[in-house]
Amino acid sequence: MPVTDTTTQAFRMIGQVENLCTGTLISPRLVLTAAHCVFDQSTQTWMDVKTFTPARNLSADPFGSVEVERIHAPNSYIAGDDRQDLAVLVLKQPIGLKTGWLKIGWDLQGFQSHTSVLGGYKANGTITGYPGDKADGSMWVAACEFYVPSLMPLLLCEVLMKCLIVDGIRQIAYIKIFKSTRLG
Repeated sequence: MPVTDTTTQAFRMIGQVENLCTGTLISPRLVLTAAHCVFDQSTQTWMDVKTFTPARNLSADPFGSVEVERIHAPNSYIAGDDRQDLAVLVLKQPIGLKTGWLKIGWDLQGFQSHTSVLGGYKANGTITGYPGDKADGSMWVAACEFYVPSLMPLLLCEVLMKCLIVDGIRQIAYIKIFKSTRLG
């Protein structure tokens, strides 16, 4: 469903990376996004990513745009591992002091045992983003079911979800420790 007020606390730290991809502020100057938004594996070239615009709502940019200072992506993604499709943008200005940012964490109360023979846990949640098949600059939210193979150690396991593409939103939900390749 479309988000009509992107400036509310739940949505203002989510924005667009270069009018193409979704990014989420995870600190005042850091944005988590997908690596395919910043690096083209087929040509082995970095894309010209210059700005992040939090809370974009169609043509309205309530917090303005911020320039990207540096880009980090996993070496494994650069080498062709699509499972490591994440990147971190370092912004020139701390726009997160105005918008807030999302902290990475778990609401373990929301997880229930998964019935698979492999075990694990699952929970319902939502994903938010700027789908490519909707109006430019329109933010959407969709419901998903997330699956965590193991709760320990959380930082070393993959988070899987059943809705990789929902309403045109391609989302990546991996939590990994990785070596990064730096641009700039």
